[in-house]
Amino acid sequence: MVCVHVIDNSIIVLKVLGSSDPSLLEAHGLIGSLQSLLDTLASRSDISSTTDFSRLELMANRSRDLTLESLQRLAMGLVQSPSFTSLVSGSTAVSSRALTTGRTEANVHNVCINAVFYRQGREEFDRLATAVPNTNENEWRCNRCNMPLLEVNLRLSVGSQDRIWIGPVGFFKGHCDRRPEQPHGWTCIWPVAAPACNSRFDTERALLEHMRDFHVSLGVGGQDSTIERAADWHSLEARTCGFGALIGGQRMQNANGSFVVPGSLQ
Repeated sequence: MVCVHVIDNSIIVLKVLGSSDPSLLEAHGLIGSLQSLLDTLASRSDISSTTDFSRLELMANRSRDLTLESLQRLAMGLVQSPSFTSLVSGSTAVSSRALTTGRTEANVHNVCINAVFYRQGREEFDRLATAVPNTNENEWRCNRCNMPLLEVNLRLSVGSQDRIWIGPVGFFKGHCDRRPEQPHGWTCIWPVAAPACNSRFDTERALLEHMRDFHVSLGVGGQDSTIERAADWHSLEARTCGFGALIGGQRMQNANGSFVVPGSLQ
């Protein structure tokens, strides 16, 4: 049996988007139909053998997807509006990822607009940053603020080969707008797990230490180690998310909606 929970929050969103948004109107109609069906089912005693619960589940999933689609469209509209630039460089910015997950961030650390665009999936990395030629390391620079972007490693213990790392893409995601008075700065790129996630980090190592302390869970006694996904649209694959781990000779990989390092012995 499938339990369908209907929370009719779409009316609030309808006021924000406007009643003409087709996706949200369809979602709202589906929610109303679901509510009517559930009210009917609640008055019956023989629903298990006669009710098509798979259809109810499909309706619920469709209404959810349509609502998220509408929220994404609203976010893109905010980004394209004239006020967005001042929001990013000033006090408050709302990302499309934030809207679809319910997370709203105050951009008090002046995150570079290129980083915002990349995390929202509006542009690709190689269109927003440029590789530095004739360097021994894998170095890039932001095309807008010229922030240098390198790969930096942090050993998890003295004398151990176990390490975590953030590369140019990872540091690009959270880099702050480079200014003479604040030439370096990065913000947390993972979901908020503690007040420290809202801090500004003045060195790459400080951000790596934050990753270790709040977004990496080391396996004990042969258990898997887990690393949180970044809170953006470019974090679905271990090979492209911009950060990683090497523990017990094993590299970070995708598994069940998260990143893991299999069977890490600590």
